[in-house]
Amino acid sequence: MSIEQAKINQAASALTGLPQLRWCASTSGESNLVASLRLKELQELDTIEHRLQAAFPGLQVRDRWVVPRTAKTQGHVLDEMGLHRGYVPL
Repeated sequence: MSIEQAKINQAASALTGLPQLRWCASTSGESNLVASLRLKELQELDTIEHRLQAAFPGLQVRDRWVVPRTAKTQGHVLDEMGLHRGYVPL
C-alpha cells in the first residue's frame, strides 16, 4: 500500500483493529505500508480495501499476493479445511 507518510501511523492503527491482520509494517519506497491478512473468504479483501480507502482517501493498494491455501502456520499443520492436524516445533 501507499499512503502519505503523515498518515501512516493512523492507517497502521486502523489495520491493527482487524481480526484478519497477522502483521503490519512500514517500509521505505513507493509502497510504504505492508500488511499480511488471513482471510476465510477472498471477498473479505474487497471489503477491507474499501474501508481503508474510505477512511484514508489517499491510500492506494499497489499489489496483492494471494496464497490459496496454507499448509502450515506458526508450527501448526493444517488440513484442507484449515483445521489443526499436527504440530511442528518452530
